[in-house]
Amino acid sequence: MTENVIFDFGQVLCRFEPGVIVSATCPEATGGEREILCRVAFDRRFWDRLDRGEENAEVLPDICAALPESLRGYAGRILDGWIRALPEIPGMRVLISRLLSAGVHVYLLSDISRHFARHAKDIPILRGFSGMIFSGEWGYTKPSEEIFRVLITKYGIDPGKSVFIDDKQANVDGAARAGISGFRFTGDAGGVYDFLRDKIPALRADAAEK
Repeated sequence: MTENVIFDFGQVLCRFEPGVIVSATCPEATGGEREILCRVAFDRRFWDRLDRGEENAEVLPDICAALPESLRGYAGRILDGWIRALPEIPGMRVLISRLLSAGVHVYLLSDISRHFARHAKDIPILRGFSGMIFSGEWGYTKPSEEIFRVLITKYGIDPGKSVFIDDKQANVDGAARAGISGFRFTGDAGGVYDFLRDKIPALRADAAEK
């Protein structure tokens, strides 16, 4: 029986969309300026560094150097403010609530920065989680088996009684190498619910009542 459900964050619980983030943090930027900011400020060469543990202040100068001088003032606003511009994936908060009501332990395992980690408890959809692992705090990123081992060890979970939900198959495969079964998320909260209902008796009872 499944006792633990582990979620990725971006594109599973909330949408990470550069265009939405730039519009929210830099509303006065023109359309053309927003296109440049989306292309440069969200380049994976910078965000991979954040995911591996570098702080915003360490990465910011390099983002600014890659931007036209007139746009450099926006870069800090993006790095500091992006976590407040993340629309929730429809249905996922309800799913988490059902899992918690069924007595399931819910965890987060995300390739994400130290800056996010410091503010994670302020994000509504993450309230009630039993534990959270952020790559920026540990130096390991998915799909390496090491980051899954960090979660298993830190929270004492049984891999055989756990399920990992991620939008990337490579990460689901990484969880499998650590003994955790997985489900690839394609944007449909109902599909996740149907998958978990077969593994969690209390969810089956919940479905019968509804």
